[in-house]
Amino acid sequence: MAQEEFEDFSFASPWERFSGAVEQVLRSWCRPGGEKSTAERDVATEVELKHKLPFRKDAYLLKLYLKGAANREEPDTDHQDSIDDAGEIPPPSSTVSRSSGEGSDVASLSDESLTEQDLPSDSQASGAGGSSGATTTTEQPSILKRESINASRFSGGVFSSAVTHFDDSLHKIQRWFGVGTFALLRPGSYTGRILDSQEATTVLSAISLALSNTPNPLPVFIPVHDNFRDGYWGVAVIDGKTVHFDVDSSQATRRPDGVRQVSGQLAVLSEQLAGYSPEASNLCQALAQAHGPETDVDMDAGNVTEAGGYEVTVSACVAYRVPVPGTPPELEASDAASYWRDTWDEGCVWQPWAVEVDPIEALELDLIWKEAPLTLLQGTPKLTASNADQWRLQVLAAERSPNVTWSIFSQKRSFDRQHLRLPRLKNVMEGREWGVGGYTGDKRTLSVRLRGLLDGLEWVESARVVGDLGDALWWDVRTESLPVVPPEEVLMQSIKDLFGEGEDLKPGFMTDHVHYADLNREFEKACALSSMAPFDSLFCRLALHAVVYKNPRAVSLLWGHFVHAIRRKHWEPLNLLPFMADGGMDSLAEPPVPDLNACLAHQKLQLINVCIHRRKIQEKGGYVSSAISKLSGQPSHRDTAGSVESEYESCNDGEEPFQSMDISHRISSGEASELYSAGGGIEEELGPSTVGQRVGDIQQDGGSNEGVASVLEECLLLHPSVPVNVPSTQPIPVYTADTLAQQQSMLSALEESPEGQRRASKIQTRVLMSDMAAFKAANHGCALEDFVRWHSPKDWIKDEKGSGKLSLRMSQANNRWKQHWQEVEPCPAARQIPLMDPLVEGERAMHYLETIPPSELFHQMIHVGFLGMLGCLQRSQSAELPPIRNALIEFQKHVERWDPDEMSLRKSSALLDGFELLERVVVLGEAVAKRLRGCPKASLSILEMLVGSDAGQECMDERKGVDVSDDEKPMVSAIMRQGKRGTSTANWAPALEHEWMISCRKGEGEGVVGHRLFVKDAVGELRIGTVLTAED
Repeated sequence: MAQEEFEDFSFASPWERFSGAVEQVLRSWCRPGGEKSTAERDVATEVELKHKLPFRKDAYLLKLYLKGAANREEPDTDHQDSIDDAGEIPPPSSTVSRSSGEGSDVASLSDESLTEQDLPSDSQASGAGGSSGATTTTEQPSILKRESINASRFSGGVFSSAVTHFDDSLHKIQRWFGVGTFALLRPGSYTGRILDSQEATTVLSAISLALSNTPNPLPVFIPVHDNFRDGYWGVAVIDGKTVHFDVDSSQATRRPDGVRQVSGQLAVLSEQLAGYSPEASNLCQALAQAHGPETDVDMDAGNVTEAGGYEVTVSACVAYRVPVPGTPPELEASDAASYWRDTWDEGCVWQPWAVEVDPIEALELDLIWKEAPLTLLQGTPKLTASNADQWRLQVLAAERSPNVTWSIFSQKRSFDRQHLRLPRLKNVMEGREWGVGGYTGDKRTLSVRLRGLLDGLEWVESARVVGDLGDALWWDVRTESLPVVPPEEVLMQSIKDLFGEGEDLKPGFMTDHVHYADLNREFEKACALSSMAPFDSLFCRLALHAVVYKNPRAVSLLWGHFVHAIRRKHWEPLNLLPFMADGGMDSLAEPPVPDLNACLAHQKLQLINVCIHRRKIQEKGGYVSSAISKLSGQPSHRDTAGSVESEYESCNDGEEPFQSMDISHRISSGEASELYSAGGGIEEELGPSTVGQRVGDIQQDGGSNEGVASVLEECLLLHPSVPVNVPSTQPIPVYTADTLAQQQSMLSALEESPEGQRRASKIQTRVLMSDMAAFKAANHGCALEDFVRWHSPKDWIKDEKGSGKLSLRMSQANNRWKQHWQEVEPCPAARQIPLMDPLVEGERAMHYLETIPPSELFHQMIHVGFLGMLGCLQRSQSAELPPIRNALIEFQKHVERWDPDEMSLRKSSALLDGFELLERVVVLGEAVAKRLRGCPKASLSILEMLVGSDAGQECMDERKGVDVSDDEKPMVSAIMRQGKRGTSTANWAPALEHEWMISCRKGEGEGVVGHRLFVKDAVGELRIGTVLTAED
C-alpha cells in the first residue's frame, strides 16, 4: 500500500495565509447550491481580511459587486476622495436572468452562508496546488456586511453582453472593462488605495493564486495610484487562462496623436497584445494600417474577414450637451444658460407666488454605436447620427463645462456625470427616507416660503397680540436680526388684490397676474385639511399672500391692514365681503352660514358676511322666510345652520312634502329660501315673489291676518277651509364653532335643575316658537295640525280618504309642540324680539379678528396656505402627466390622514418634507416638458425614470438615461441644431466626450472574449483601459 502523502502547512508564509483567506471568501460566494441555486441567500458581501503582510497594518476589505445590481457610485462617508465610491449593494427586489448566449454560469450559493466555521484555521489547507498557509485567529476574516441576495445574480459569464456598453447605471469598472459580477479589494486606510507598486503586485499575485483554486471565474480588482488617476488593476482566471485588467488616466491637456482615430487605437491594442497573443497583435497591427484616417467606407458593406479565427469590432459613444430652448439669436452661447434660468418658468402657475429653479442643470445626448465590424478588406466604419444604434438622453444635476481644466484643487468627481435622482415620495412621507437632500434651489420656492412661516412659530408663541409681531421695538429686545417687511405700497397692493380691487395694479407687480388655486373637488371632499377654508375663499387668498411674505413681522402687518379693510370698507358701509359665496357680492340670496368644519377665522368672515346681509335687510324692514324651502323639500338655513335646536324643532330632514303642498315646480333653484315680506318698500330691490301672491294682493279676512309673505292656493286650513298663508319668519341665529360650544356648555349647566331644564327647553325651541307665533298671526283660527303640515310635512300622516292625522310622536300628550302651541300668542315676525342681533354678533366677530391670538392665527394661515400652494401645483400643466399625477395622488392619500386639530410643529414639518419633494417633482415635469418640447415619449420616459410610474413603488428605477424613439429623433436633432430639422450633427455643439471599445475575440458566445481596449477622451481626462488574456 502506497504511503499517503502529507504536507505540513503550519509554517505558511503571510502571503500564503492572505491568499488562503481570499480564496475562502471567494469560495463562499461561488459555493454550489444544487437545487437551491435560485433561493434567496444571506451572504457576506463585504469581508475584512486581516493579514501579516509587511506593507501596512490596516486590514483589506474585499467587497462583492453583483451583476445587474444597483452599484451606484457614492462618496465614502469617511473620506470624500475615497476609492470605494461604488455604494452599497441594495437588497434584491428581483432576480436578474442570464442573457442568452452568455458564458458558463457561476456556481450558485450553498445553504451555508459565510460563518466563522467557514474561515480558514491553522489546520486548514488552501492555496496553490490545493495548499495554503495556516491562518491565526487574528488573521481571520470578519464579516462587515451581509446582504440577502439571489443566487441567480451570479449567473452568466465574466463579461456582460454588448447591449450594456456605455450604460451609466453600471459601476465604472463594469463600464470600462465590460465585466458583470466582480469583487473589489481595497485597503481599509484613509485613501482606500494601494499606492506602492510592490504592494499592488504582491496583493494581485495572491488574488491570482486564490482565483486559480476557485471553481468559477470572478474578476477581482484593486485600486492603484492616486485619486486623480483613479487607476485599477485586476485579474481573473477563465478556463485556466489568466486575464489581466489595467486602466489608468492622464490629465494632460495635450492628447497623443491618433487617440480619437480607430487606427491609432488599434495600434495601441496591438502593442499591448505583443506579450500575450502575438497572433492577435499582428491582426490588430494589420487592421491599424488598413484603417487609416483617409479610409472611409460604409459600415454596413461587406462581410467580416476572419484572421486566425479572431473577430475585431469597435463600439463608440459620443456625448453632446442638449442646448436650452428659446434662446434669442442675439445672445452669446455663454449667456444662454443664464437667460434660461431667469425665464424658463414664465407662464407656470406658481410664478406669481414663488421663484422655482430648473432642477435639471443639463441634458446630455449620447449617440451609441455597438460592435461595428473591422475587417482587412473594408475601410473604417463611418459612424454617423443616422446609423447610431441608440440615442440616449441623460438628465444631470450638475453641468459639465467643456472648458474646465485640471488644477491641484480639482476633485475627481467634478468632471464625472452627476445624474439627477429623487427619493421616493412614499418613503419620505413615512420617514423612511430623507427629502431632496437639502435642495432649495432658491429661497423663494413654495416650500421654503411655507417653512419660513413654520419656523416663525417660535416667535409667534411668545407674542401677546398680533400687533406685537409688527412692532420693531418688540423684535429689538429679542433678536439682533430684524425681519424684513415690504414697503407700505406693496402691502396696500396686496390688500387690493385680496378684495378684487386690482385694476390699478402696477405692471409687473406680484399680484398683477395672480392665479388662485382650485383643487379638484374629490380631494376637497376627502381631505380633512381642505375643509379649513375653501380654495377660492377670501381667507385662502390671504393665506397665500402670507406665505409669500413668509416672516411673522410682515404677516402681522398684512393682517392688520386686512382687518382694517374689512371694518372700514365692508362692515361699516354694509358691503358684502368678496369671495365668500357662489352668488357673489351682489347676490340677493343670503350668504352661506358658517361652516363649522372650517377654520375659525373663515367662520368669522362668513358670520360677518351674514350679519352684513341681515343688517341691510333690517334697514329695509324685511325678514327672510325659510318656509318655502321646507315645503319644497330643500334644507333651509333653519335646518343647516350652526344652531342649538331640540329634537322636534328641525323636523324636515329633506323628505318630500305631502302632495297637496308640493310647490317645488313653481320655484327655481336658489330662490326657495329667499321670500321677503312686502313691507318696508323692498319689492323694488328684491324683485317680485316667485311663489304665491304678494301681501298687497291678498284679500285678508277682516284684516286679522298679519305678516303674510305669500299664499298657498292649493293648501287649505282644516278649520276654516281657506288657503294657507305663508308667514314671514325671522332669520335663524347662526353660530360659529366657538359660540356654539359656549351655548352648548350653558345648556348642559342648565340641565342640572328642573327650572334650568325649562329654561334650556325654551332656548332650544325659540326658533320653533317664533315660527308658531308668525304662523298664528298669518292664519287666524289655525290649528296645530295646520302648522305641522306646513312646518314638518313628515309628521302629517295621510289616509286613504285624503284626510290625515298627526304622527305618533306629535299625538303624545306630553309632546313639546302641543305645549308650545298653547303657550304662543299670535305675533308677526316684524314685532317679535329678534332671535339674533346682526349688529352685536357682527361686532363680536370683528372683535375676534382684531384680538385673535397670534399662535391661533398663524397655525390657521399655515394650514390654509399649504393647501393653497398644493392647489397651485395641482393646476400646473405637468400635473396631467401620469407620473406627476400619480405623485399628487400619493401625496393626497397621506394628507387625507392628517387631522388639523392634532397638527403639531413636528407633524407640520414632516408634511412639508413631502410637499418639498412634490414641489420639485412638479417643477421637474414642467422643466422636462419645456426642454423637450415636441418629444412627449422621451419626456414621459424621463419622468418615469426619475419619479416612477407608480409613486408608491418601493424600488427606485436605477436606470440612468432613456432612449429616444425613432419617430422623435428628428425633433431631438432639431433641438440640438436650434430649430433646424434633420439628423446630421453638422451644426451641433462640440461633443463633450468620446468613448471607444475595441474588442478582439475568437470563439462563440458572449463569455468567450479575448482582448479589449477602452479609450475615453473626456473633459480634462484621457483614460485607457485594457483587458488582455494570456494565451498558450
